[in-house]
Amino acid sequence: MSSDKFDLFSIVQSAGKAASDLFGKTKEAARTFIDEHGLNDIEGEDVAEAADKAMKKVSSVYEGMKTGGAQLGEKIAKAKREADLKKLQPIFAEDLGTPDFTMSRLIRLTRMDRRRASSEVCRGAVGHDSAPRDVRVVNLYTDHLSRFGLTFYPDAGSEIYYVDPSDRTKYIALDVYFEYMKAVRIAELRRIAEDLGARHFRITYREEKRALTRKPGISAAATDLERLDASGASSEVAAEADLLGHPPVRPALAYLRKDPAVQALIDLRFSPGSVPSQRVLIRLGDSSGMREKEAARIDAALDAMKCAGNATVTSEAQSESRRYLEYEIDF
Repeated sequence: MSSDKFDLFSIVQSAGKAASDLFGKTKEAARTFIDEHGLNDIEGEDVAEAADKAMKKVSSVYEGMKTGGAQLGEKIAKAKREADLKKLQPIFAEDLGTPDFTMSRLIRLTRMDRRRASSEVCRGAVGHDSAPRDVRVVNLYTDHLSRFGLTFYPDAGSEIYYVDPSDRTKYIALDVYFEYMKAVRIAELRRIAEDLGARHFRITYREEKRALTRKPGISAAATDLERLDASGASSEVAAEADLLGHPPVRPALAYLRKDPAVQALIDLRFSPGSVPSQRVLIRLGDSSGMREKEAARIDAALDAMKCAGNATVTSEAQSESRRYLEYEIDF
């Protein structure tokens, strides 16, 4: 076939839409196409055979377009899925046992929201991660709580919980957190007295009052200075008992394991010539498991989640810093 008279394949490749339309035609239709364009003088090649080759070329181009389109579609779908996963951050049951997954200190019990319920990437999720005001919060879906292997105090009927500082698998409802921490530390001091072989112990709970003072000569408009008024402290006997007494056994500590006063008391009991009685003060702010800075971050997160209550966590943490236990023990 003379190349300067006619290059059928070049015409087919450049035909664009016409080439795609041509793909579905029969050989007879192809012959008509060639006749109409005055191509019957092609030398050395049957017209039908030329048309067949043309359609094969069109088929190849068409299949290439389909394959390329499918690959592009897959890339787009993959990019969208990755974007949705990053935005919605679903947590699946198989994630819970991996080294990369850890529970946050602050958690929320909730149900899957509408946006995630309608997303394919969240199908089968048991929870999701979020970071209101840069505070990480794991949201646990209430119909999948058993999958997380956690316990909740007093039950699973609240919304926001904070981790027990001595047990990473236990979470305390935030609105009773400081009350709970008071109770468990008093209970631990009772066990310490029993293990150390005490004959008597008394635990007095005290809270110093906050007072505002002004330096002499400073106007009323000036900033007041805060001080703690020990003379106005409230107090109550939280626990007291007479015991049988016995040789000491070193107690296992949980909530008070880092308290220096408690550690010193235990070491003294095992020292030669131990004194028959001791009185120590235990600052609750030192072992509360939540400092004021952390409490402020939690308040910000709660506000962002629209979960803030009447009392702030910060005010509770500030009150905790003024509370202490007076521990008297006789051997």
